Amino acid sequence: MRTHGLWDKFPTVQSKLQEVLNVIGEVIDSSPSPVKDDLKNLYCNSGKLLRPAFLLLSATAGEEVHPHLIEAAASIELLHGATLIHDDVIDRSPLRRGRPTAYAARGAKQAVLTGDYLLSRALELASRAHAEPLVKGLSESISRLCLSEIRQDSTQGEFFIDREEYFRRIQGKTAELFGLSCFTGAVLSGVNEEVSREFYRLGIDFGMAFQIEDDILDYGGNGKLMGKRTGSDIRAGIPTLPLILALEEGGAFLQKLCRYPWYILFPRTIGRIVLSGKGVAEAGKIGKEYRQSFLERLDRLDFPDKKVFRQLVETLVNRKS
Repeated sequence: MRTHGLWDKFPTVQSKLQEVLNVIGEVIDSSPSPVKDDLKNLYCNSGKLLRPAFLLLSATAGEEVHPHLIEAAASIELLHGATLIHDDVIDRSPLRRGRPTAYAARGAKQAVLTGDYLLSRALELASRAHAEPLVKGLSESISRLCLSEIRQDSTQGEFFIDREEYFRRIQGKTAELFGLSCFTGAVLSGVNEEVSREFYRLGIDFGMAFQIEDDILDYGGNGKLMGKRTGSDIRAGIPTLPLILALEEGGAFLQKLCRYPWYILFPRTIGRIVLSGKGVAEAGKIGKEYRQSFLERLDRLDFPDKKVFRQLVETLVNRKS
């Protein structure tokens, strides 16, 4: 496994992420069949590894260099992988990073068990760090992740939610792992709880912006680059910010289309209506506010990799996938 081309611009981070991938490779190689095949399929295209990268960058906050830092970063990525496998089951997704999902290849039961297995291996790696704040933070994050999934799944197909409910969902589902990554890196570097919590909030701000941008791409992104069809959220019955804001604009036709079973039959029509209105542009403005909050919070912190952190986020702002 090799790191994503994104990291060619950041060679110091790239070398550490390659170590993270090596640890993940060891986990895969030591896994029993057929779980090994599922994991090889998931990680044959390793993705951008943003969460372990955020952990490694935050780990320069203090003066300590933790001996199990790479394992901790790998544990975050494995935890993320477990959530992806479970997401694909819930959303019945046929593709992930351009390849068939474990759900599509082996069915829901086996995919759920594979996700559970990966979660157990993530916890095993994290336990090597022997940091009490990390254990507590990890358990809290997993709880928030599960609750967000439960909230989303229990109202699947219900597009008429307000934006505050949407923000709660994406904070628990997406931003939480970025917050945990930054928090873990800071904790393992030896800084105090106050500074660690500030790093946690830094990750939350980025994660909120990241998910909003991802939701915008589902309407106007490049499906081939993303490895999935655009409009997948509509088909899965998941309300995202561009659609929520478009519904706030009004329009009886759009409101009718967003009820069962019409949204399943006419996802492209819904997408065109959202793109033609103000929903995408307004969502972009809100995403920009979260990015600005991230940058302002970053400016208040002082650590060696601060400049790299800023450059990385600026690189990610105009992503197409």
